[in-house]
Amino acid sequence: MCTRMLLLGGALALLSGVGSAVGEDGRVEVEFLSPEKYTDARLDDGFRKGASKGVTEGLEKYLRKRAPDHLQAGQRLHVEFVDIDLAGDYEPTTQIALHDVRIVKRIYPPRLVFRWELKDSQGGTLRAGEEDLRDLGFQDRGGGYDRDPLRYETHMLRRWLQDTFPRGS
Repeated sequence: MCTRMLLLGGALALLSGVGSAVGEDGRVEVEFLSPEKYTDARLDDGFRKGASKGVTEGLEKYLRKRAPDHLQAGQRLHVEFVDIDLAGDYEPTTQIALHDVRIVKRIYPPRLVFRWELKDSQGGTLRAGEEDLRDLGFQDRGGGYDRDPLRYETHMLRRWLQDTFPRGS
């Protein structure tokens, strides 16, 4: 019965254009509102609008893993992504081999637009906000060769978590 309800809820979320995932411990909930309209959130077929599953799953997994370290006992975090524009872009080319190659240049900085709400153990709102994160210096950070396709976006989320929810506050 629970499995059917879970599957039904997931199917309804997909049909409504809203993706949602809750962390295993229930402390972090991530939603993607109308992901088919996102500016540039694809790791494949770059000339189409919308979000690819790899992007939404990657950002959701990152927040579920990292955000609890910044929350106090009993607190829960709800994040609703409104738009995503990944670092880089797909440039028009006449070469078939480069059709699906993301070109990363300073003129294509990453951008994450989302709303968030920090809740207490009873579900009351402690704090809330809206973010429009951009990292114009995304290529200036060291770190060498990194194969994570979402490294620039997760770096922005890491900084946001550190600034918004300093550990021990």
